[in-house]
Amino acid sequence: MNEDEIKVSKGRIHTFYGLSIFFLILALILTNIFDLIGFNHTRQLNRYKENLTSLESPRNTYAIGAFSDIGHIDYSNGDNCDYIVGQLFETDLLREEIIKFYSGVSIPSVNGKHKTDVNVSFFEGKSLNGRLVYQIQAFEDSIESGFDIRCS
Repeated sequence: MNEDEIKVSKGRIHTFYGLSIFFLILALILTNIFDLIGFNHTRQLNRYKENLTSLESPRNTYAIGAFSDIGHIDYSNGDNCDYIVGQLFETDLLREEIIKFYSGVSIPSVNGKHKTDVNVSFFEGKSLNGRLVYQIQAFEDSIESGFDIRCS
């Protein structure tokens, strides 16, 4: 190899390393941006769940679980995030008492700009303790996803 060929070879190696480092840094930046976007939605979901689970419960009612999820839940078209949160209860009360207790109850929306209604649904049968089992839930859809891949 003569001197010119060595210079060309070294130039190609430097270009390769330079491009490799550039694309590595670009990948890290994009990964962090998507992590931050997901973090914001997760933070909003946790606050939404806390708003629901901190509601007062009727007397003789026991919380037995809670859930929350974010994603493209309503199966519609579009680039949006749907939020659902819920809490499961056992109670000695009647269905009518539970419905009356939660009538008109709402929690702050995901973005805090309005209120979201709290819905009640009942499970068939009774718990092992012979109590009525029901859940309360709140659902909000069409929140801008901001490139959160869970919502695509």
